[in-house]
Amino acid sequence: MAKYDCKPSLSQSVRLKKLKQAGTLTIELIDSMLAEYKKPPQGEERGSARFRRYFPPDYSMKQIETVIIGLLRDWKAARQEGARV
Repeated sequence: MAKYDCKPSLSQSVRLKKLKQAGTLTIELIDSMLAEYKKPPQGEERGSARFRRYFPPDYSMKQIETVIIGLLRDWKAARQEGARV
């Protein structure tokens, strides 16, 4: 969960439980399941869906936000440099 910065969805939890009960649950299955694309939570802002298409499907919203904030900082610094010239 820390690797993908997410929690399993309800359907994933049910699948994990069934695999565990069947004795076939492995680390690889857990990893691949958590790497699956999940719909954004209902509480997620609508605007963030516009940005998601520019990022790999396994990026969490936190990772996307970190990239966007970094780009905005660079843009702001470049604008301030341009104003000084």
